Amino acid sequence: MKNKKSSISGIDANIIVLACYLLTLLLSWFNEIRYLAWLFPMIIYIIERKSEFVKKHSAQATILFGLYAIFSLIYTIVFIILFPEVNVFNVDLSNFAGSLLLLSSLSAFSIAILVVVTILSVIAVSKTWHYEEYNIPLINKLVPKFRNLMDKIMQNNNSKSKDIIIDTEIDDKELKRKKRKEVNK
Repeated sequence: MKNKKSSISGIDANIIVLACYLLTLLLSWFNEIRYLAWLFPMIIYIIERKSEFVKKHSAQATILFGLYAIFSLIYTIVFIILFPEVNVFNVDLSNFAGSLLLLSSLSAFSIAILVVVTILSVIAVSKTWHYEEYNIPLINKLVPKFRNLMDKIMQNNNSKSKDIIIDTEIDDKELKRKKRKEVNK
């Protein structure tokens, strides 16, 4: 492993990777936050500048938890469509009882997906803690596409910010010229 330090405050790369997986996993267990948990490793990916180890694993974590968020959103929409009578404040048990088997099947499937995501995250943390390369099955095939997309987005943003800086420099030069003309008069 070449670069054991992250560019994020000089912290060891394995600690940043640990945070990517475990903090995102923790956020994924909360209903209100699970749809946005994938943003944490994506932010790590964006701000990391030198550690390929951190970039690879933050990309994997973003994809893993992004897919989980998409699944959770689909599950929630299906749940609302299939069980409109289930209301937090008023549960109509006559309609609810007939749908109990489907409801428990959907819930068990949702929990099973979260358990799989949890197991994959724990394996990734245990491997990466010792700087071992670990590719999450199926997810690792999406990492190069994700990285290419993110690099293009970041390049476009950098070129736009350079254009803004250049425009500001031109404006500064024009202001200085105008001030010189006023002083010369």
